[in-house]
Amino acid sequence: MIFAVCLFPHPGDAQCPSFVKRAAIEGNPGNLSSGWFVYSKADAKGIYWSSLKSFSETLIPGTNDLVSWRAKISDDGKWILAGFDKTSGGELRLFKRDGTGMTVVPTNAPVANPVSGFVRNGPKGTEIFYGVTGTGIRGMAVNLTGATPVFGATRLIVNCLIGGDQWHGIGISGNHAAANYGFICMDFVRIQSCVWQMVTIPNGGNGTADSYANRWPYTYNADSVDYSCNIDLSWDGAIMAHNPGKGWVVPPFGDTCFPVWDGAVNGDHKGPVLLPFVESSQPPMSMREFYYQKSVSVNWTLPRFRGFTSDESGFNQWAFGNSADFLIGMHTNMPSATKTNEWGAWMVQWKTNTWTRVTSPTTQAIWPGFFLDSGQVNCDNSPGIPASRWTADRPRLVMKGGSPHRIEIMAPVTPAGSTAGISIFDLRGRLLRRIDAAISAPPAGRTGL
Repeated sequence: MIFAVCLFPHPGDAQCPSFVKRAAIEGNPGNLSSGWFVYSKADAKGIYWSSLKSFSETLIPGTNDLVSWRAKISDDGKWILAGFDKTSGGELRLFKRDGTGMTVVPTNAPVANPVSGFVRNGPKGTEIFYGVTGTGIRGMAVNLTGATPVFGATRLIVNCLIGGDQWHGIGISGNHAAANYGFICMDFVRIQSCVWQMVTIPNGGNGTADSYANRWPYTYNADSVDYSCNIDLSWDGAIMAHNPGKGWVVPPFGDTCFPVWDGAVNGDHKGPVLLPFVESSQPPMSMREFYYQKSVSVNWTLPRFRGFTSDESGFNQWAFGNSADFLIGMHTNMPSATKTNEWGAWMVQWKTNTWTRVTSPTTQAIWPGFFLDSGQVNCDNSPGIPASRWTADRPRLVMKGGSPHRIEIMAPVTPAGSTAGISIFDLRGRLLRRIDAAISAPPAGRTGL
């Protein structure tokens, strides 16, 4: 069998910002890194998994009689956290890929589906999070070293009123939380409830985000409304992926560069937009300026999926895995998907805009997640570097896969030097995040300039 790799240019590329990728490559799953993915199905109960390189559907034992949503994979790839619809409300379960260790999470309240996942790089060790209607986003400590999970203390991470449409996703890493619709929080009601939020969790992620001051304060005006959805946060907390809305898209770039209008009425969901996470202490700007000036990547899908409404052909439910270079998502599960006659889960290598379907075109996959055998998470919330080895004029270059990845600059923030602040920049000089971290031994994998 011969697989063709095709590049599809667009005549308007020169008019778009450099981070817009309208040219798309269709990939061969055999060329993906070794790994696996998990998913549910729109037309069947249960949770399934398969190799990324060669599709072979396997039902996870013990899930066959359950309607599931939003499966999340643990940092080591050994456990899956998934929600299930029950007559009494949402229920969370932890289990391994072979179905062993199946355990109901003792939330003591119905979970607001699908607001759940693992807290990545958290200050309290291994934690899961979940949404409880009328309460907020709660965290629960869990020990996953044994045959079955052992649960510990709970805490309130984000104080919210969970309401409305909840399927659009949420991610938490360290002191970063990103979501939309789910964050209708106390003073947050001043802003449009369906706009995405970037929230900084106080005290290095140990506290509770409970006020407007914890949100990055983008300015709210008529050209900044964004009815966005399908959000996830990279495991290192640096990038938020989502489907953008149409409200902020205005000339000069809106109609041709961002995957929202697509020449059709309501023709959005034609590819993800990746944004840098911005902490609450950073200066505000309008959402329109933020997209045009700060976007990490804008990824258009393959041409055969364009030119339809979002119901007829749309990509949804984006999820990062243990490599931030990839996203996984699903092609629409709407009844009118027959207009493109193609369903399935897709891996997107966003730096090259390579789109690879990892299921059959008839598999109605929903809520996918992936794990690469060789993947490595960059933990921005890892322990700090001794102040004697860092000064403001001695930056560190962080390498990834043998190539420069980002720049970190550390300087003491107290006279005693007991803590240090780390400023992290991408290679385009954009501030990604600021961390106040205790000084301890240096993490591995960092190279001085």
